[in-house]
Amino acid sequence: KTMPNFKMKIRHVKQCNRCYEKGFKERADKLADLYFFKEINFKDNDILLDCGANVGDIKIWFILNYIKIDYIGFEPGNTEFELLKQNVHPSIVYNLGLYNKNCNLKFYLRPDNAGSTIIKPKGNNKQTYIKVKKLEEFINSRIKCIKIEVEGAEPEVVEGLGEKINNVEFITADLGFGRGENSESELIPVTNFLLKRDFELINFKVFGTRITALYKNKNISH
Repeated sequence: KTMPNFKMKIRHVKQCNRCYEKGFKERADKLADLYFFKEINFKDNDILLDCGANVGDIKIWFILNYIKIDYIGFEPGNTEFELLKQNVHPSIVYNLGLYNKNCNLKFYLRPDNAGSTIIKPKGNNKQTYIKVKKLEEFINSRIKCIKIEVEGAEPEVVEGLGEKINNVEFITADLGFGRGENSESELIPVTNFLLKRDFELINFKVFGTRITALYKNKNISH
């Protein structure tokens, strides 16, 4: 098959050079390996929730593999959101954060490394306030996969699924050492929470201080 015709808009030159110096396919395959997409057996019209979408580049892998995923993205950063909206059009996207309650929270800005967070990090960072919601409010049907990379708030995001967690087949998450001022890992709290709700940890990878993990709902046949 020929390469699909599409464009990506990136926030700045540094991000472009870091992520795309070897081309779209290299970037797409790297993200697919990082989040175990090749183990999930996606099909057309499966729903993927991208929590912490940044500019939406995980959708590239689905485009290159001709999988017509039903993509829904969440990104609280205003600049990143505007690029996300253009990059994944006509997919649905939301300019808000995700948490275990609905409210406004302080948002610590670290845009140069895509590390902006609602969990207070080390150092002095510019701050603003953003709207956050529980993920359960966006789930009305079976969800094939939720990808979560929210710079430390992963435990709160999975808590915000509530009873709707029973509608989710797979959860893949970045759970490295990025939580708060002490740079804690989210792996243990997220894993314990999901194991108690009939998910099983089926794979994980360690890249230095970065850890990604894939969980499967044992109550849903695949």
